[in-house]
Amino acid sequence: MEELLWITGALIVGGVIVWLVMWLREKRVAVKWWEWTIGGLGLLAIVLGIQHYVGSVAEGYSTPGLIGLAIFAIPGLVMILIINQLVIRRHTANKN
Repeated sequence: MEELLWITGALIVGGVIVWLVMWLREKRVAVKWWEWTIGGLGLLAIVLGIQHYVGSVAEGYSTPGLIGLAIFAIPGLVMILIINQLVIRRHTANKN
């Protein structure tokens, strides 16, 4: 049953990435290669944090799972938010 959870999560993440790429192309927003790299690392950190939490809870250690989730997911979220702001600001500056 747990494998189905990870397969479903991977399909959802993959679908969101495909939708994001199509939306960026439609809006003609240019994204630099290093922004994709940092965004991918941020997404990877969030997924690793979720995996750490699920694994820890499955073994009966909920508090270390939450701490690991925070250690992995918060920096990943910060990376994604910073890249988001960089892309938005560059796009609006080029638009004017």
